[in-house]
Parts: sequence; structure tokens; C-alpha cells
Amino acid sequence: MSIEVLTDDKIAEAVLTLLDTPKRLVELRKELRRKGILVSYTRLKKIMDVLVGQGHVSCFKYGKAVMYIKKELLTQN
Repeated sequence: MSIEVLTDDKIAEAVLTLLDTPKRLVELRKELRRKGILVSYTRLKKIMDVLVGQGHVSCFKYGKAVMYIKKELLTQN
């Protein structure tokens, strides 16, 4: 059995497939783990900051939590 070292781009692709509803980083990290992608909270935060900067993802405050969602989902309706 071999362990694949994932690049930030591969993790970002997986994140974009999971962001069908608004999610907190903790929830997103849990879902990635279920898919077999182990990523630290710090690295996931860095990847999310890059995705927000590129305009793929939007973040907003919901109570005390910061939520993330794909921008295409915000522009629908």
C-alpha cells in the first residue's frame, strides 16, 4: 500500500466537489477525511483562502462560524 502526497490543487478540486451547501472548515475537513483525504486544519484554511482569492468560493459569517460556499451557488436563483 502506498500513500499519495496530495498537492494543494488536488485538495482544492476535492473541496469544490464537496461545497454543494455552505460548510464550516471543520465540516469540510470531516467530509474530506471520509473521502480518504487527510489534510490539516491549517493547510485546509490556506487552500480555502486561495480559493476565495481566485473567486471560486465565497465566505460569510453565520453566527460565530465562518461558512464557505461555491460562488456559482450564490448567483443562482
